[in-house]
Amino acid sequence: IRYANTLIKEIVSYIKEHNKPNTIIIIEGDHGFGFYPPDSIPKCAFSNFNAMYFPDGDYSRIYDSLSPVNTFRIVFDQFFKQNYPMLKDTSTVVSE
Repeated sequence: IRYANTLIKEIVSYIKEHNKPNTIIIIEGDHGFGFYPPDSIPKCAFSNFNAMYFPDGDYSRIYDSLSPVNTFRIVFDQFFKQNYPMLKDTSTVVSE
């Protein structure tokens, strides 16, 4: 994780320094691999990594339980004047 964090910091710094000032940066990751019996899945098992940089500095539409299903809806609404409805933030257990 330390190495990945270092790379991500370098990439974000490079993008902010070399790209246009209106560049939007989104870094997302899922909860990763983990096996839990269906009746004992901890709430944190579905936590997703979600980091965004908005050039206008307005993060008022971002909330703690935001899932990837709504990330681009927020971006398209805020920066491209679309009007997408927000979807329910949910997770699904897939088992073999």
